[in-house]
Amino acid sequence: MKKIKKQPVFKAGEEKYTDPYQALTAIFSRCSLESYRHFVTQILLLSSSEEKYEENSFYEIISGLKVIRQILKLGHYFYKKNIESPLIIQDHDLFQKTLFSTREEDTQCWNQRPLTLTADEYKNPYIAFRSIFRESSVREIYSGFKELAEDACNNYMNKQESINTLEIYFLLMKLFEACHLIDIREVIHRNGQLKTRLP
Repeated sequence: MKKIKKQPVFKAGEEKYTDPYQALTAIFSRCSLESYRHFVTQILLLSSSEEKYEENSFYEIISGLKVIRQILKLGHYFYKKNIESPLIIQDHDLFQKTLFSTREEDTQCWNQRPLTLTADEYKNPYIAFRSIFRESSVREIYSGFKELAEDACNNYMNKQESINTLEIYFLLMKLFEACHLIDIREVIHRNGQLKTRLP
């Protein structure tokens, strides 16, 4: 008897999705790219500091780790599927606000512009997943960040010298920025409802 291949399930918070794009837009409906950047940056800075992470403390760390794991799974899925962007973006379109932000008329829209992607990755965000997962596995990235998060919760110096903090930072930034671009450009609805566009 032929085995039926199980459909992958993706999580966003406690919600489950079989459509990876719906899981992606659910993740970014909870927090913005700026918020995820801030969380990752704070964790990595405090992991090598005597200061302790106290902002909403333990619950925020656990919630953040869940998001990291979920976004890693989504990025790896896109990598394995070898998907290409359906959009053709020219060099003269690189600063077109609609390609990276929902806030076209807001000066804050520039906070949503990717900072770590190459020009080619910006045009086709799926390329970023190849550069991430050809070199590192989901387990390696998640485990490395989790250890750094544990250090950030302690106020004693216990640096994880075996972990390349800068590498973890750039891998996660690329991942979040690529996923953010896909959400902005390719997902027009959430659960059948048109996504709310901020002015």
